[in-house]
Amino acid sequence: MSQHLDLKPIEKKIYVSFHQDGLIDLFLGFLMLVAILSSTLDTSGVADAVRIAIYAPLMVIIGPGLYMLGKKYITFPRLGYVKLGSKQKRKRRIVIFSIITAVLLTLIILTLIVGNQANNVGPVFGIKAEFWSSAIVTLIIIGIFSIIAFVLMTPRFYLLGLIVGMSEPLYMLLKHFTHIKHIGVIAYGIPGVLLIVLGAIVLKRFVTKYPLPKAGDADYQVN
Repeated sequence: MSQHLDLKPIEKKIYVSFHQDGLIDLFLGFLMLVAILSSTLDTSGVADAVRIAIYAPLMVIIGPGLYMLGKKYITFPRLGYVKLGSKQKRKRRIVIFSIITAVLLTLIILTLIVGNQANNVGPVFGIKAEFWSSAIVTLIIIGIFSIIAFVLMTPRFYLLGLIVGMSEPLYMLLKHFTHIKHIGVIAYGIPGVLLIVLGAIVLKRFVTKYPLPKAGDADYQVN
């Protein structure tokens, strides 16, 4: 008698495993390093057009390119290429939209808040507009990562949201309560280092758990 094999739990486990490689952590850490560069150029008096011409390709082309190369040469050889079902495709579209939104918000942060354009707006309820901008963007970033964590069933993304989101409040605090010149190095450097360290740990655990298959092995494995 033939038995019906329910592949949904297996598909779900494979889908979740694809996001346990630490590459997104490293990608976000890379974006933080780019933010340090942009902030340093800004405080050094480099023109906005030149600054954008330098950091925009790093954020939009180089960073995503390195991420995709990591998926191609690290993740896929270990887990294989899996054709996603309709439910997973919907989840992937949500994630892609959320990531694009996060990148756009980062660009807004760099051009408006770091560029001090928010200073042209008067206080709201006695609080400077740039503080409101920083708080709102932080909440949006945390919200986006919370959506991604829920959709991908990966709780680590909640932590990533908190780490990325902490950069703006930290920047504002250093800007208004210290006399440090290159505050972006600290404000973006701390979360950047945390993300890179976390990503390296997760990546090491991933390659240990999923070694490269030997000749004759299945295309992918899920433990």
